[in-house]
Order: sequence, then structure tokens, then C-alpha cells
Amino acid sequence: MISDIHDIRPPVDLPSIPWLLYLSIFIVLSIIIAGCIQYIRYRRALALKKAEIRLSAWEVAYQELNQLQEGDLMQQTNVKEYYIQLSEVIRRYMENRFGIRASEMTTEEFLDFLKTAQALSETQKESLKRFMNHCDMVKFAKYPATLEEMQESFQLARQLIDETKGLSS
Repeated sequence: MISDIHDIRPPVDLPSIPWLLYLSIFIVLSIIIAGCIQYIRYRRALALKKAEIRLSAWEVAYQELNQLQEGDLMQQTNVKEYYIQLSEVIRRYMENRFGIRASEMTTEEFLDFLKTAQALSETQKESLKRFMNHCDMVKFAKYPATLEEMQESFQLARQLIDETKGLSS
């Protein structure tokens, strides 16, 4: 029985870490550091972008109306395209100004939504309803609008923006 007992083994030398392992660790750490630097740059750029002065909804709408007026759609016979663009300006304005998803709604859905909305007065709602219905008549019912009606619709759109640009949303 005593012969089963052996002396302890001597300590084993650990193998030396090869240079390839050091290189791998260096590459992984470099990638992590580069990723952190890129993330910090991205966050700073995002913060600067948010800090930029942005145009208000009514300023954007005025720019779009001016571009539409400077275009040659009113002089051409393409009345339908003119009314499509004019109504889109107002829909985008309502969306940006009041958070109404007007561009995703039909005119009927949009006008039904406005009945309960507190953002506009009753006269403004009625003006908007008249404007949208007139645009739809030209766009879908092929109503032949005259130059005077086109100018009147343009003025109605501008008036609607003028009346609502100072309202609190």
C-alpha cells in the first residue's frame, strides 16, 4: 500500500504566448477604440444637426408656394398638376404645423378629422374645406378651372397659412 504513494509532480512551465496572440489582442482593442471614436463623432454630429436653426412650417410652406408661383404651371394648360401641388403644400403645412397626418388621409378623412380638431377656428375649417373640395374637383372630376380660380385658390392657401402661423399647436 505504501508503494502507491508517489511524490508530487514538479511545476509545469506554461507555454510562452506566441506573437500571434499579442497581435490578435492588439487588433481587437484597436477595433473597439475606433468604434468608440466613430460613435462619439456620430453623436456630436447628431447634436450639431439638431442644434441647426430650422425653418418653421409656415416658412417652408411659403417657400413651396413661391416655387409653385414662379413655375409655369399656372400659365400652361396643366391645371390638374397645379392643383395637386397646391393641395400638397397645404397638406404638408398642416402636417408640419399641427401634427395632422394630412398627407396619409383622403380629403374626406382629413375634413372629418378637422371637425374635432381644436387647432383651427370654424371659419378656417370652412375655408380649408372649400379649398380642398375645389382642389379635388379639379384633380378628380376634371373640372376646368380658370386662371382666376387658380389665383383665388392660391390666395386662399396663402391666407390659410397667414391665419394659422401664429396659433399654438
